[in-house]
Amino acid sequence: MATRPQSSVPRRRSAPSPTQSSSVGSYTIHVAGAAAANYDITFIDGTLTVTPATLTVRANNVNRTYGQNNPALTGTVDGLVTGDNIIALYSTAATFSSPVGVYAITAALSDPSHRLSNYNNTVNLIDGSLSIGRATLYVVAFDSSKVYGQGNPTLAIGYGGLVNGDIPSVLSSYPTATVDITPRPTSAHTRSTFRAALARNYDVVFVDGTMTVTPAPLTVLARQLLAPLRELEPDTHRHDSRASSMATC
Repeated sequence: MATRPQSSVPRRRSAPSPTQSSSVGSYTIHVAGAAAANYDITFIDGTLTVTPATLTVRANNVNRTYGQNNPALTGTVDGLVTGDNIIALYSTAATFSSPVGVYAITAALSDPSHRLSNYNNTVNLIDGSLSIGRATLYVVAFDSSKVYGQGNPTLAIGYGGLVNGDIPSVLSSYPTATVDITPRPTSAHTRSTFRAALARNYDVVFVDGTMTVTPAPLTVLARQLLAPLRELEPDTHRHDSRASSMATC
């Protein structure tokens, strides 16, 4: 009895697959190793296409007070393939002395290993913001004193919290202090009142001072009075007359 020729089942075998870190491009998929007694086998390669990944870099929002250093600028990177040495760098135009306002934080990418070509040509770079808030400026009425009955002394004003080399001229107008006399026997309260004392980079806080009114010295002089001598000497003539009248009786 004739025997049937043996045949082998075709087996597909591909070339080693690209790894997770393989660059963007087309990779050939090879098949080989199939055999059949009744067939001529033709192998047709396939193609594996690695397309660019999407990379999104988002800068975080931060804030600080006027006159302070910028905080650390950070962000997040979404879509970065493990092992790709792509570093996000963040920067802002705001410096130590920048006035109050909102400043953009921009992102840039450092690609020392040349892996950025494996991502979409347009990387999503999303700016953040640095908000600089007002510093606190204290305008202080200094304590003072005067003696009761005297005119008020010159009321002095001091400033605390100025930064960046600022001077009081940053105020839109200079403050003036006035005295609000309250009904106290020996003291008065000094209240600082200000005329639109505003500053772009500061929140102005007014601090009252105290004027103490001390008692005035009081001198009492006793006035010396001298009576005429005749009013002070005994009336001997009147005494003698009464004596003579009694003797006659």
